[in-house]
Amino acid sequence: MDQPRPLTAHFDRRFAGLWRGFWLVWVGIGLVLLALGLWFDLLALTIIGPVLIVVMGVMFLFTHRRLSDPRPVLQIGPDGYHDRRIGPPIPWAEVRRLVPHQPGNRVFLMLDVDDPARFMATSGAFTSLALRLNPKMGFPVLGSTLAGLDHPQDDILRVAQAYWQAAQLV
Repeated sequence: MDQPRPLTAHFDRRFAGLWRGFWLVWVGIGLVLLALGLWFDLLALTIIGPVLIVVMGVMFLFTHRRLSDPRPVLQIGPDGYHDRRIGPPIPWAEVRRLVPHQPGNRVFLMLDVDDPARFMATSGAFTSLALRLNPKMGFPVLGSTLAGLDHPQDDILRVAQAYWQAAQLV
């Protein structure tokens, strides 16, 4: 069986634009609430407005920074699977199985490995939550969303499955 070409994916420009727009709309709502609070002398709106502006502004900056990173989000090749949103590259030899999960129109690729914490970028509440909850729900701990990238989800899934299957034959 021929191996596919390595795949490198970045965030889709439309996807990135929609997330930036989402947070900016909330910043705008905060500005409107602040203006209304000042205009009508309503203390609650004068407090809620700036809180929304700050919180959603920080979310916008965080999202903008993450979506503007020029590095690939996802790389799939003969050496393994690397979704930088998860953590370090995962060699195919470490992957016991790939489990595609498709709730609605988004595809998640769940990677079953022996020591998932080793491949997670961060430790803390999120990591420990994923380590506990995903197996209880019947999923491997490591999950990679294929939505919002500049390649069709089905193509990404096909390439990952082909490399994983080729690694199983070795």
